[in-house]
Amino acid sequence: MIQVKDIYGNLPTLETERLRLRKVTKKDVRDMFEYASNEKVSRYVNWEKHRKLQDTKEFVSFVLKQYSNQSISPWAMEIKALKNVLAPLTLSPGTLLIALRKLAMRFLKNIGIRDLLRKQLKK
Repeated sequence: MIQVKDIYGNLPTLETERLRLRKVTKKDVRDMFEYASNEKVSRYVNWEKHRKLQDTKEFVSFVLKQYSNQSISPWAMEIKALKNVLAPLTLSPGTLLIALRKLAMRFLKNIGIRDLLRKQLKK
């Protein structure tokens, strides 16, 4: 059985053409504070608006500890062209597995193997 630490112990970086999901770093504090201090954002999430930069620094420290403990932890969602963080994103283990499966299937399709695999699985 897959354990949380098996998934979150080495959180991968996932990329699309325009977005990158990656581990949060200390360099993300200012970008994260920009949206976390916005009342229009905090109205729709389960955490309170960050009032000081220190609030965001503490959140980032918490996330980095979660990575160290191999616990459920968020990715930073980054716009590649701008290289700034939009928001943290946490996926449940089940959702993460589905996302990784879809990413693997897209990769296989791009190299022409997906259709071959589907034919083999139907036999």
